[in-house]
Amino acid sequence: PPADPFGFVYVDANQNGVRDAGEQGLPNVPVTLSGTAFAGTPFARPLTAADVPGGLTRLTDAAGRYEFVPIPPGLYAVTQD
Repeated sequence: PPADPFGFVYVDANQNGVRDAGEQGLPNVPVTLSGTAFAGTPFARPLTAADVPGGLTRLTDAAGRYEFVPIPPGLYAVTQD
């Protein structure tokens, strides 16, 4: 089924890989989605901006949150600059 991946970019003050209370989100960080739409099926193809409303890159909001809504099923990577 389609997915709505989201997450946060933040300062991991204690470097434990988990966003703990009080760890500040980072605004305006570019987060990019890439990968293969419909991976594992005869319809597999590279993900394009036309597949994702709003395109393949998002800027985090004031709290450091990003979201891609919705994307087709597939195999994807999320990267930040």
